[in-house]
Amino acid sequence: MKIKILVAFIATATIIFLSCNWFRSKKKEVSNPLVGEWKLDSIGAGKDTSVVHFLVAAAIAMRDSTRVNFSFTKDSIFAHSKDAVDIVGYSFDEKANQLSIKDPSNQIFRFAKLNDSLISLTTQDSAIFFLQKK
Repeated sequence: MKIKILVAFIATATIIFLSCNWFRSKKKEVSNPLVGEWKLDSIGAGKDTSVVHFLVAAAIAMRDSTRVNFSFTKDSIFAHSKDAVDIVGYSFDEKANQLSIKDPSNQIFRFAKLNDSLISLTTQDSAIFFLQKK
């Protein structure tokens, strides 16, 4: 008799535990809209952009008349150009819409989604990089 009560108690506890887990809302995983393949579409200059920073960025982006392509993973950026691949770590803050580069420069970009296949990354001095989804 004690065994039947013990089995019934264990079965009831298991059913209650499982049903509570079914109705508990699962935590939403944070999505990173940058993950994927991108190409540099264009570069813009804001009112605070220094001429030197803009010219350096434009020269790097358009060197050898080739396009720069970017592969974003969860935590790394691969910049593909004609002759090289550069890799840098980054983090993305979805709430602040900021991309933080993990290297000695600690550059921070403001992220904006312009449409389904076009985003902008704005530097602290207002240079804007437009990336097109590949």
